[in-house]
Amino acid sequence: MLVLWSATAQALSDPEVPWKTLGRLAFRPSNPPDEVRRILNKPVQVIGFMMADEFNSDEVTEFFLMPVSRGCPHVPPPPPSYVIHAKMKASGSTQFHAGAVKVHGVLSLTKNSENEFAYSYEMIADSVEAAPKSIDHFD
Repeated sequence: MLVLWSATAQALSDPEVPWKTLGRLAFRPSNPPDEVRRILNKPVQVIGFMMADEFNSDEVTEFFLMPVSRGCPHVPPPPPSYVIHAKMKASGSTQFHAGAVKVHGVLSLTKNSENEFAYSYEMIADSVEAAPKSIDHFD
């Protein structure tokens, strides 16, 4: 029997992580709850909205993923548990999407170098696609 592995097929089986779960980090960032620990350093899917960090024409190499559209990471900044700094894998890029997107990748926790008590999410993204459904921000 011949079995073909596909990154797309693998991404479809990755668990979808709700923002409500990600938000639990805010209560104990230096000691994440088990619910958060279980998803760290593993392939997951997160649905949210892109805010570009770096543009190359219509292509994006890094972006912030947030639970609300047209969110602004500057004033006032959202809590770190509601922002994921996504970087495309292996110098890749993706098309910028104005609507909701589903991002597949490995989620990790990064300690802020300026504040020893501050942590944030980072994701090495394998793929980005338009989200097939609207999102409930905190479900």
